[in-house]
Amino acid sequence: MVRRAPGWIGPLAIALRLGRCHPKEMETTVTVRLERVLGLLGGLWVPMILVPVFVAGQGRGLEPTDYYDMITVADVAVSPDGNLVAFTLTRILEEDNRPRREVWMQELLNGRPDGEPYRFTDPTGDSRSPRWSPDGSLLSFTSKRGEDENSTWFVRVAGRGGEAFHIEGVRGEPIWSSDGEWIVYLARPEGSTAGEREGWIAPDALTGTLDRQRFDGRVVTSTRYKQDGELVLRPHFSVEDVTHLYLVSSDGGRPRRLTNLPFDKSDVGWAPDGRSLFFTGDESQNDESNDQRTRDIWTVRVNDGSARSLTTNPGSETSPAASPDGGRLAFLSNAARGEQLDLMVVDIGTDGRFSGAPVNLTESWDLDPGPPEWTADGTGVLFSAAVGGDR
Repeated sequence: MVRRAPGWIGPLAIALRLGRCHPKEMETTVTVRLERVLGLLGGLWVPMILVPVFVAGQGRGLEPTDYYDMITVADVAVSPDGNLVAFTLTRILEEDNRPRREVWMQELLNGRPDGEPYRFTDPTGDSRSPRWSPDGSLLSFTSKRGEDENSTWFVRVAGRGGEAFHIEGVRGEPIWSSDGEWIVYLARPEGSTAGEREGWIAPDALTGTLDRQRFDGRVVTSTRYKQDGELVLRPHFSVEDVTHLYLVSSDGGRPRRLTNLPFDKSDVGWAPDGRSLFFTGDESQNDESNDQRTRDIWTVRVNDGSARSLTTNPGSETSPAASPDGGRLAFLSNAARGEQLDLMVVDIGTDGRFSGAPVNLTESWDLDPGPPEWTADGTGVLFSAAVGGDR
């Protein structure tokens, strides 16, 4: 089933330029070369914030108004064949005082930019989070279009231009299996599982009312009754939906829910054989007395949805990444909340269980590593790190 995107236009082949009057009586146009926007460190693309070149040219420091001239590049995704790189570009709309995010594309030749980057998505709306299909024929991105509740879109990349569409059953950022046959995504169940007033009176409240539907008040027993910056009261956390993993054919269809665990999931990744998935979550998410907010690595089998935790460390384990041969798992770990973050590697069996003790690759390193990514041949692990405020 294909659904067209309202207001979609083909990508515009224009240079990445940022224009603004600075100072007020003079219009300044900044042409940005992609080498300055994207850092390439050992094959790992790193997002950057670009400061306007006229700041350095005038020999002055940053001023508040320079905020409107800055652009940010993130969500960098290189195509499987290495010939294209997609990324999210964020600039500030001064007249609206809000950010505008767009997906841009750059052609590559031998790993270097070839020609000028061009805008790939509709410039009248926000778009972000580009992701490639394994064969490089499709690019997905997230964008709110009109009244459409599904913000996950796909576009065919063969040639510039084309219309964005939905894949039936996919309503979250797609995570493709290595063979491209299946898509997994994270989402909350469709439709609210709670009535309009459900959770207004906490399930563990000592007092209640004979007719809850006629009771306009609240009985609050949780410290999580309101989010910062919001006036609307939240229902009791026990009636709120959590994210689950859903599986659907890459051709579209009816999704199948894989998990039934009472906490939110993140850091989802496939095992290379396609039989299981890794993810992280906090089993104590709803325990208000637990202030550690630690997460563990879990695995779930695709065929029957059976899930189990792989780690029990008092601290957190996050960002699991299986090696190309499926024999090892790299992940981030810290001994307790606020402790040093380290990069670990452990041998795993065909069922995903750890075989032996994890090896700390950054034990004598005083920087915090970012999420790991294996090299194609499985002989190394790439990651970013914060050094002096930069990554």
